[in-house]
Amino acid sequence: MVTKRKQIFGTLFGVAGGLSYAALAWGLNAVMLSRSHFPHAWVVFLAGVPLALLVGGLAGFLAMRLDKAIVGGLIWMASGLLLAVAGTWLPLWLFPQALPRLEPVLAGWIKFGWLDGYTAMTYLCMFVSGVIFTLVGVLEVVLVEKAAYSPYDGALLIPMVICAMMTGLAGGVVDNMANSNMREYPANMEILLNFALENQGVKIDPKLARQMHMNAISAVMEDISVDRKVYYFSFEESGEQGRLLVNFEGRWVLCDMFAAQPSYCRRVEPPK
Repeated sequence: MVTKRKQIFGTLFGVAGGLSYAALAWGLNAVMLSRSHFPHAWVVFLAGVPLALLVGGLAGFLAMRLDKAIVGGLIWMASGLLLAVAGTWLPLWLFPQALPRLEPVLAGWIKFGWLDGYTAMTYLCMFVSGVIFTLVGVLEVVLVEKAAYSPYDGALLIPMVICAMMTGLAGGVVDNMANSNMREYPANMEILLNFALENQGVKIDPKLARQMHMNAISAVMEDISVDRKVYYFSFEESGEQGRLLVNFEGRWVLCDMFAAQPSYCRRVEPPK
């Protein structure tokens, strides 16, 4: 009876860890992108949550089934390595795959996949996640063991919170390293477009105009509107340069970005 209870508690422990990881690795990014008129921002999060829950729940179950701290640490380390790879790989793979299917007009337009600049970053994410998840696995055997023998119904709550905090830290590291640079592109474009709309017909100080990169949209000022959708278009291999595609109520604009700042925008037509 106690053995089964430990396995159930271990599974719940792992599910809490997986959910926390997904929330920080992909959920935060989805929230930030959705604020920048980026449609389907939740695609990666919705795809990543089942994976994280499965990996976390399975790791938690196996660690308590085998019931050895060292083995638990190794199981969780493997889970951390897997989720670190998924954390960096999913956004770069899923967005160019999913967006043309969700919006057929984008088919043949979006042109990015794995970036060479992300390879070293992935290894670093794997190292950080591997260390943190190893500690989670070692702690699980101790914490869940005590909770399983406790007469209190809420005994598992504190172990779950500890697990969620630790895996959430790993997810936050992955988000900061893999997603933050990419989401700066639509975020900075959002700042520029909002500034332009708020100052239409107003004489802007030249110094402020340069700081806000107003020259980048000088050729498309007549097209910009509040109602818009912003998409990733392409990235250079280093990830330092890229392009955004903006749909202003059927008027399409392609913007070159350098160091995540708007550089030059021009009108384009969808491929026939």
